[in-house]
Amino acid sequence: ECDTDYGRRPVVAVLDTGVRAHPWLDMIPDGAGGYMPSIPDSFVATDPNIQREIFRESQWAANAGSTPRRVIRDAWDKPVADNPLIGELNEALGHSTFIAGIVRQVAPDATVLAVRVMGSDDILYESDLICGLRHLAKRIAIAQPGDLAAEVDVLSLSVGYYSESSPAQMASSGLWRVIKVLISLGVVVLVAAGNSASRRR
Repeated sequence: ECDTDYGRRPVVAVLDTGVRAHPWLDMIPDGAGGYMPSIPDSFVATDPNIQREIFRESQWAANAGSTPRRVIRDAWDKPVADNPLIGELNEALGHSTFIAGIVRQVAPDATVLAVRVMGSDDILYESDLICGLRHLAKRIAIAQPGDLAAEVDVLSLSVGYYSESSPAQMASSGLWRVIKVLISLGVVVLVAAGNSASRRR
């Protein structure tokens, strides 16, 4: 339940595939391959500055030889299919839209800050995730007093992977370090437990 005593809507950052048009989310197609709010104070918001930094670092990694690599270019969930002739939808298409829909049902007065760090092909590069988290933390840390638009209350990470590192290495990983920064800034961090019913770390 949302507490309106703060004078603003709570903000849930969803780092995922980016959103698609859906009436629950107040998003409609913009006619240029992306989406836009259908009302002024829409349920979903994006951060062009964070998306620009993810693109810049993703492009740098691709140019430096991290191939094959799909560069995250904007905030929108795409492509629909890797092979349009076959027409099969990509595995993770709509995942962030689904997560935002869950938030809408649980906290209808919230705002979802949708940050795209993953393609609809269900491939997530750890560097893109860390970049998005780092710039999310920066957004919060440099916010001026009273800058309600920069606040983030909850971070939802509905992504997962199998750890190939020792517990000691995990404790010092770049991913855990940036998550600790977000927690220190007062952000509640929620992560997925995984879909495979495995005991593997």
